[in-house]
Amino acid sequence: MPEDVLINPKDVPLSFSDSEGLNRVYGEINTGDAWHYYQSVIGPEETVNPAILASDATHVTNFSGDGKPNRHAFLLLCYLPVCKFGKTQSENTTQAKTFPGCLKARLIHACLKIVLKTLKDAGRTAVPMVNFCGEEQMNRVFLSAWIADKEEQNLLAALGGNSCTTCEAETDDLGDSSPCQPCQAKYILKKIAQVKMKFNPSTQLWDFIKECQNHQLGGVDEPFWDDLPYTDICKVICHDTLHGLHKAFKDHTAQWNINCITPFEIDNRISKISVQSRAAIRATRAELDFIYHAGWKSLGDDDLQRMEDFNKVFHENKHAFVKTGQHGGREQSHFKIPKVHARHHYRENILLLGAPYNYSTEISEHYHIEIAKKAYKATNQKDYVKQMLVWLTRQEKIYLRDQEFDGFLPQDTKEEHGDTSGTQQVDDHMVDLEDKTEYSMTDSLVQSKKIVPVI
Repeated sequence: MPEDVLINPKDVPLSFSDSEGLNRVYGEINTGDAWHYYQSVIGPEETVNPAILASDATHVTNFSGDGKPNRHAFLLLCYLPVCKFGKTQSENTTQAKTFPGCLKARLIHACLKIVLKTLKDAGRTAVPMVNFCGEEQMNRVFLSAWIADKEEQNLLAALGGNSCTTCEAETDDLGDSSPCQPCQAKYILKKIAQVKMKFNPSTQLWDFIKECQNHQLGGVDEPFWDDLPYTDICKVICHDTLHGLHKAFKDHTAQWNINCITPFEIDNRISKISVQSRAAIRATRAELDFIYHAGWKSLGDDDLQRMEDFNKVFHENKHAFVKTGQHGGREQSHFKIPKVHARHHYRENILLLGAPYNYSTEISEHYHIEIAKKAYKATNQKDYVKQMLVWLTRQEKIYLRDQEFDGFLPQDTKEEHGDTSGTQQVDDHMVDLEDKTEYSMTDSLVQSKKIVPVI
């Protein structure tokens, strides 16, 4: 919408909450350091156009919910295949468990390298684009953020296991109360190069993958981001609030508290939980305070410091869950949990890209309905990928035409008939199988009814 567009993205000053300029405020993506870095590398007649991508695997046959992403800020970029590689022959159970996942990662990276080729070109050389006023501007497009859950974060970064995508922490380091040295894309590429040097082109792929696992890598030899200009995948991947904070609290800290005082006491009045450890209460409160702050639409330097203090309090008191013997409800004395470790990196993520609400996986979860599940429902379930693309193309054309008509209608006419701007009033009719539109993706890539929409 015109009212949502940044009028002059070439000149975005820093924002402060005080007149002395001591407390910088981070909100929209243009308030982060990444935007200002991009401004420093573009030409005088060029403007920054940051690309924010989101991906999330979904079963297209599951359909529920009635919410609609009515602002149309995101568009479908591609459907990525999720193949099971069920016919892959394996020599042992370890290979049978690991090999298909590595093949899937290599396929995803190969597809993204093709899909993002134009993005790579637009990052190196400015391309003309027409803004909402009809004026032509020279744009430099950079991959600025990628919204994904933890599993896909590691897949995108070409890392294996539970390694952190922001620092060099591996599985054994995740329980530490402080982060490791910051990770960079060149660090990952260096590890991949070291593994590749040990083998020749005739080496069995499984031998290469096993060596990658020894270096906490995902088995990908050519990551899609290795030649993207001004892009460090370790800074692009976002730590989101939905899975990284809210779901992590539900899965871990909330369950630890329940284990400490039993579900029966949880169901009784709050006054009956006095048996709870004071340290456990402090750790729980600190985590909740951290989550509440992360949900704000704008954060100042003082807020970021408080978030770090909350995280410090949690790590100082987390031992209470181990002492009670109820940590995870099983014999376990460590906190090597990726989502708990990720809280160390929210500050640097906010400094680069603004407030976390800009890149929550709620976006990709919500778009499942429109671009995957609803699109699949409009097909006859045969050769469905092409039909889904045809259906989505038509929905976008109808939406754009509605916007064009709305621009000519007087305001009183809109109110009389109901302003349908931002919604799609189109029946889920079956798509025409004779549509002549050509698409680069073929149905043969999809071996199961599961896809990864990238928006």
